[in-house]
Order: sequence, then structure tokens, then C-alpha cells
Amino acid sequence: MMSKPAVLPIQLTPSQVRPVAYRILSKKHGLNLKSSGLDVLTEFLGHTFGVDWRGSKAEKFLDEISRRWKDEDRGLFIEGAPLKEIIRDIVNSIKAAEDVSKDSSPALADRTQTLADTGVRDKPSSQYWKDYFQVVNAQSQPFYSYDPIKKNFDAPKAKPTLLAPAKDQASVFTLRYNLIYNRILRNEAFQTPSFGASMNNTVSMAGSKFYSITFIHNMLGRNNSQFLLFGFIFKGPDGELWIQDLSGKVQLDISQTVPADGLYYTPGQFVLCDGVYFNEKFLVGSLGPPPAERREATKVAYGNIDFLGVHTALQNGGIVRRVERIDNTLEKQLLLQERQHLNHKIVILGMDIFLDQLKYIDALRKLFNQLQQEVDALERAQLPISIIFPGSFKSSPFQANGNSTNYKESFDFLAQLLREHPKIAVECKLVFVPGDNDAWASTFSSGATPLFPLQPLPSLFTNRIKRISPDASFASNPCRMTYLSQEIVIMRDELGSRFRRNSILFPNQTHENGATNGSSQNGAMDIDIKQDPDMDLFQHEEDSDSEEALSQQRALDRLINDSSKVIKPTTKAYIPPDTAEARQVVKTILDQGHLSPFPLSLRPVSWNYDHSLSLTPLPSVMILADSSTPPFRATYEGCHVVNPGPFIQGNKICWIEYTPSTGMSEQKFLYI
Repeated sequence: MMSKPAVLPIQLTPSQVRPVAYRILSKKHGLNLKSSGLDVLTEFLGHTFGVDWRGSKAEKFLDEISRRWKDEDRGLFIEGAPLKEIIRDIVNSIKAAEDVSKDSSPALADRTQTLADTGVRDKPSSQYWKDYFQVVNAQSQPFYSYDPIKKNFDAPKAKPTLLAPAKDQASVFTLRYNLIYNRILRNEAFQTPSFGASMNNTVSMAGSKFYSITFIHNMLGRNNSQFLLFGFIFKGPDGELWIQDLSGKVQLDISQTVPADGLYYTPGQFVLCDGVYFNEKFLVGSLGPPPAERREATKVAYGNIDFLGVHTALQNGGIVRRVERIDNTLEKQLLLQERQHLNHKIVILGMDIFLDQLKYIDALRKLFNQLQQEVDALERAQLPISIIFPGSFKSSPFQANGNSTNYKESFDFLAQLLREHPKIAVECKLVFVPGDNDAWASTFSSGATPLFPLQPLPSLFTNRIKRISPDASFASNPCRMTYLSQEIVIMRDELGSRFRRNSILFPNQTHENGATNGSSQNGAMDIDIKQDPDMDLFQHEEDSDSEEALSQQRALDRLINDSSKVIKPTTKAYIPPDTAEARQVVKTILDQGHLSPFPLSLRPVSWNYDHSLSLTPLPSVMILADSSTPPFRATYEGCHVVNPGPFIQGNKICWIEYTPSTGMSEQKFLYI
């Protein structure tokens, strides 16, 4: 295919461009071009189209600007800054379409030719993906307020602040409740047909069951009735367990509860409870998490909102003035770009890289040598596009007692190591995620649970690394990374141990576990164990002389034997303990749709930045650096979750390599 002749740029004036812009943008599309937008358009047309700036190609380009401006709902007035973003997106779309036109369908080829007819050229496609490969800190992530009436997001009126007013504390759990509640309603099992509705929590039709959630205040005066509740569980001042929704709260009786397997249940979580309301208590028969939703379904439900602000520029210091959305055509082109870059890999190092200990510096040197040798040995191999360093970077909590000098020296050692490997320092995006022992959070927490999200590492200690590696990113904890159409969440926290410490113990489940352990140790215990349920019921009936206690027991028996439970216990094959532990952590977090499903008393969270911990929609990949959970790689509802484990395990250096083009990861290790 012959290349088109080069275009000779010319210098235009706004007065020359104004009539053409008015005819196409204003008269044809009803938009108003402001002076700042006219200046941008004048410079671009003269530089790109040259003497043909009045031709059909330039007119098609102006039509494309108008179409995108209306699709993104940017208003009637075209200003300079947003116009630059529109032009950049169009240029990138044209280049991406040209790159994939050979392998695309005829329809896409026609679209490619239409865009290519504008005659726009941009930088080479090898650099295109870098425009959409960024790290987004929690503090810079756009904040959208949720409207439960519209069931969609609106632009907020104020910028998030660290010292938020007290009213924002209540909105933290209100937002979580509304997001999960509407996610449940989108699930097919909860979409009750209008002609099959009833007062019960379960409606059967043609062999299918549809569940209906009841608000707590609607149970008043309806004793001995079965309901399905959804709400936030917490412990009251008396130590009893309660559930609360937006209408009220009720105390839970979990003495006969059968929880769904494979999860942790802690205060602060949102759960579905199936049970009977009796004597101002809710007798829980079965309990489970809200169903998760795949990333694609959530994006469609909310209109493909740009939650990270990567595709659109933020204005006025981070205040989002409108809800920004991702162009569907651009997203498809980004997905095609992902499949082309087969050699792109992201290296995720193990957590706790203690730079104040010499063996970790030596381990990093050996790892960098290994990466360089692989590139030199294989003809088509290349360095990873990014290397992620999860903290902590200090073996003991950082304190303001003279440790700052040693702390800075440890990063200077790493800078010197990067100087010895200039290709890694320049070609790889180095991402540093702080841990609990790093500055400045540990100065006040002394290594205990700090306020989330954590601020990035101070530039005071990392400026030398930044000089050697200009593309290095010192991120918050947690943070997000975008790679073309993928979203990667990176978090360093001890979630596994926090789940185990605060897990709710169910008496019925504890009794069954104890019975199972006893039977495995002594075969003579089998008879007694099988008689245990009958003995418990008999003893209960002997001690309960009142009619109220008898009614309560009958209600529990009816509930436990009901075949229409929302969560049914299932018999599963044997799963190794480490695998079961990893699955428990992953499923609990993704079902809750939040990185910190705990009350604020257990895990303090900055109220105005709680949105940065939300997993709505689910990310493409989640990097959970958790030393209290065994290393794992798992995929749940389309979300690939990895835990690299500690950086040094025994005599091995451990890391994970993730390949975005395939969505798969591989565990790697190197002997020290």
C-alpha cells in the first residue's frame, strides 16, 4: 500500500477559520465555538491539513468533533481544553483503526477507511498504548456521588478533603448499601415478574424461583413470617449481632444459622439473611453474601462511566463537573491493541522489600540481572513494561527519631542499583506502593493499622530514584493502574489475618465442626454425634415450658427444613487448606465490592476517599499483596486476583508475571 504524500503545514488565523467552523459546528450541529476553542482548532487545522484545510477531509473531521462532543454530553460551548482532549482521542482512534484494519471485519474496515479519509496522522502505534498506561492514586481518582433514585452517578458539588464533615461518615455506608442493593436487583434471581408478585420472599414460576427483599420496618407486627433481608451487620453495645438497612435495624438470632461456605463473615459486611421474624428478633436460618456481578455487566448498567478519569481530563484541581463516559468505539480499539502486544508483561514483586537489609538489595540485583539476561538471550524478548514494588520498604515502623536519614539512604541504595541497570530504569514503569511501616503513616500508627488510603511515599526520600527513572510512579495504597482497556487494582494490606481475627462464629457451625473432629479421632463417638441433634431438641423442649419458646422452636424447624432457602449448604470435594483460604479471601472481597469491608473502628478509612476503595465495577486484575494469606492466583467472576507472597521466601526470590494480552499470570522464582 502506497503511503500518502506528506502535508505541508501552514499558519492560519482565527478569522480565516471562523466562517468554516461556524458553518459546520454552529449551523449544522448547534454548537458554539468559544475563542479558546477557535485558537486550538485553528492551530490544528493548519498544521494537519495544510492548504486543504477547507476541503472535504477537514469537514469530515469537524463533523467527527461535533459527534463526539455531543456523545460525551459536554454542553453547548466548545472550549479549548476539552477540545484538545477530543482531538487527541480522534487522532488516537484513527491510528488504532488503521493498525487493525488488516485483521478486522468488513464493517470495521469501512469505519477505518472513513476515519482515515480525514488524513490525520499521529505518532507511531508503538507509542500509542502508553497514553492509556497510567497509575491513578486514590487521592486523584474522580469522585462521583450516587443518586439512588436515578440509580446512577452524578457529578459532586465539592472536592474531596481529608478533614471531611461529620455528615460524610454516614454517607460512607449509605453509598455502599445503595451500590450493592442495586447490584442485587439487577440479578435475575431477584427480578420478580409483576404478575407473579406476592407478599412472600420467594416466588416460584415455571420451576424458577425469584427472591424479594423485605425492608426491616415492613416486618413490624408480622410475627412467625419468613422474610429475606439485606443489610449491614454490626455488633451492638451488648455484644449481640444486628442487621441494619436504610429503614431500620433488628437483632439477629444466629443460634441455628447455616451460613454459606467458602466466605468470611465479619461485622461491617453486607449480607442476605433468610429467616423468621419472631418477638422483635430475626431468627436467621441461612445467611450469605450478595451475588457478585461481572465487570462488563456493571459498566453497561452505569453507561460505561470513566471512574478513573483517564480518558478525560479533570478540571479545576480534580473537581469533576460532569459524569465522563468512555467512548465505546475507542474502548473496542483499545481491546484490539491489547491483543497485538503479546510481549507486554507486568512483573509483580513479592511484598515487604526491606531496603534497609542488605540481602534484599542483593536479591533485587540478582532479579534485575535475570530480567536483563532473558532479554539478551531471546531475540524477540523485551523487558517488562512495569515492575510493581509492594511495601513495606522498612523492616520496622518509620519513626521521627532520626530514622529519616537511614530511610533515605535505603532508597538511595536502590537508586544506585537502578543506575547499574539503565534499561530497566528507563524502559520499565516502576511503581512503589507503601506499606504500614513506611512514611508518613507509621509515624503516627507505629506499625498498627493506619488511616486508609495511604499517601504515596514522600518525594523527600525518593527524589534520587525519580531522577534516574523519570517514569517511576510513587503511588498511594491502594492505587489503580490502567493498561488500555484493563483496570488493575493494587493493594498492600493484611486482609487475611483481619478476616480471621474478626470472623463471626456461628454456634450451629461450630458445633458441627467440633462433632466432625471428634468422630475422626474416635469411631465410638459416631453414635453419640448422630444423637446430638435429637438430644439438643429434647433438652430444649424439656426446659421450655412457655408457649412462646415452643413457637420459636417450631419456627426454626420450619425454616431449616424449607427447601426454598436462598443459600443452601453443599457438599464439596476436598480442597487444600491454602487454596481454600485464598478463595475465601477473594470471594469475600469481590462479593462485598469493597477493599475494606469492615467497620471504621476496625479499619479506619478517610470518609471522602472511601470511593477509592470501591470495586464497582470489578477490576480486570486485582493485585492483593497480603503476607497473612498464602500466595495464590485465582479468577472469580472474570476478575483475576493474584497474591505474590513475600519477596524472599526461604532461599527463593518470588514474583508473578502478568500478561495483559492473555489475562493470565505465572508464578516465578529465583534461588538466591
